[in-house]
Amino acid sequence: MSPYIPLTVTIPAEVVATTTLKSSNGFSKLLPSVIVVIGYAVSFYFLSVALKTLPTNISYAIWAGAGIVLISIAGWVFHKQALDMPALIGIGLIISGVLVINLMSKSRLIDISRSVWNVRFGSKSDACVQLEAHIVSQTYRPPLF
Repeated sequence: MSPYIPLTVTIPAEVVATTTLKSSNGFSKLLPSVIVVIGYAVSFYFLSVALKTLPTNISYAIWAGAGIVLISIAGWVFHKQALDMPALIGIGLIISGVLVINLMSKSRLIDISRSVWNVRFGSKSDACVQLEAHIVSQTYRPPLF
């Protein structure tokens, strides 16, 4: 199973909970309040599952970044909250940051290989150490100016 699958559950659950939080009117309405509590409980449970195999920085960047973008869109759609140009630029920068972390960061691969190995087999073997060394040797190093 992909370590990213729990994040596909935690992000929508958090978005639903946060969007419904406004509708709960300070937890004074029962149904929206129940949805908020259940949504956050589901979100944090699946985030903890994701953290078994993914590094914290990667998980949180994806969770928070996608959450901010989706909650901004949900606020615009459901609560008629305006998104001006600076907000849209900021959302674009958040998406760019999450993409850079996931597509260009080699440390993510080291942490994932280490976590997956430890979850499946216990302590690291020489093969895992060699894989980490290979990944580090392939790490992108930007040219100096």
